[in-house]
Amino acid sequence: MKWQEARALFPNRWLLVSPITTHDVGEEEIWDEVAIIENFLNSSNAMLAWYRYQQANPAQSSLPVNTTRDQINIHKMSRGIGLRVKDEN
Repeated sequence: MKWQEARALFPNRWLLVSPITTHDVGEEEIWDEVAIIENFLNSSNAMLAWYRYQQANPAQSSLPVNTTRDQINIHKMSRGIGLRVKDEN
């Protein structure tokens, strides 16, 4: 389902979603089409369901998202980033 369709069907709700189609814009991944796993009235229940879903499906991407968001955009994290210690010598 397109994200805009999901927003229209579930106004002011929390949805646990998984991406179907995405595209990249710079360092962000935009989720265009999503599979709705479940819907919730509040963020606490959505987060708990997300945690349980991730435990059961560790390879599947999913997120709890509020339908007030215009789009689902995920900032990509670079691999290999760590602490850097300044060499005093």
